Parts: sequence; C-alpha cells; structure tokens
Amino acid sequence: MGSGVSSAWYWEATSSAQHDSAFLGRAGYSLFKPDTPEIGYSLLPEHWGNGYATEIAAGLRDWLAASAKWKGFIGFAHVDNVASKRVLERIGMKPTHQDVISDLPMQFYAMNFGIGDNP
Repeated sequence: MGSGVSSAWYWEATSSAQHDSAFLGRAGYSLFKPDTPEIGYSLLPEHWGNGYATEIAAGLRDWLAASAKWKGFIGFAHVDNVASKRVLERIGMKPTHQDVISDLPMQFYAMNFGIGDNP
C-alpha cells in the first residue's frame, strides 16, 4: 500500500455462482492519503480471466460513490500488469502518473465523482 496509509477495509471475495461459495481472493480499500481512498483487490490465480476483478472493482467504485464521503479514489498496478491496468480502465479510471511503491514501478489511475478536484 502507499505511504501514509492510516486505515484499511478489506473483505473476502467469494463466488455466488458456485454453490460452495468458493474463495476468490480479497478486495477493499485503504486510505492512500487522509482524503484519498485507494481500491485494491487480489485474486487467486485460478480465478484470473473470469471477470471477477472487474466486477469487484466496479462494486468498490459504486460503494465509494454511494457513500458520498469521497470526491474520488485512486488505484494502481505494476506497469507490466496489463490485466490489472485494464480492470481499472474498464471501470472508468484514467491513468494519471507513474511512481514507485515498495521499489516497484506503478501506474496510477484516478476517478473523480464530480465533487471538487481529482483525488
């Protein structure tokens, strides 16, 4: 997570399409800055490529927007992780800049809910 993280909320992601509620991974958000939530998700490799990450990211986007507490949010992915970058783009996020997190190059994305400036 980014520097300055003060709080985080994560939930277990399970599949309702399967009768056994298979564990898919985890998802949630943390505060990248005091007024800027950052979405995050991590799926087990056997569940990649099924659209779960996009569904999860869209749900996080909608939940943050409905809370009416935030003016927007950010997300980031390793510069070489094409699949994760596409997930962020599919939910309407726009690339903003690249930075280094934990010695790894990351592409940052942001979404503004139309309340003030971008996060």
